[in-house]
Amino acid sequence: MRIWFEFKDTGRDAHVELPAVPRVGEGVVWVTEGEDPDDGTVVEYRKKYRVQQVDWTISQRLSMTPQQDPPVILVRLELV
Repeated sequence: MRIWFEFKDTGRDAHVELPAVPRVGEGVVWVTEGEDPDDGTVVEYRKKYRVQQVDWTISQRLSMTPQQDPPVILVRLELV
């Protein structure tokens, strides 16, 4: 499923493919990598979020054809 995560704390978003959609109230751990400014090593950053809202967006096409885009799910996350 195509999922569009919107992060309430930063105003940013991320698009990912996942096999399932998190439910409202569930916890999500978002992992990113960055570079340590002191020594340049790769560092893993983790933030804990809670699912605040889930919205399903239907394709704009009117007919159900094989070329129709699948729905996109918008998941809004709030920092825990």
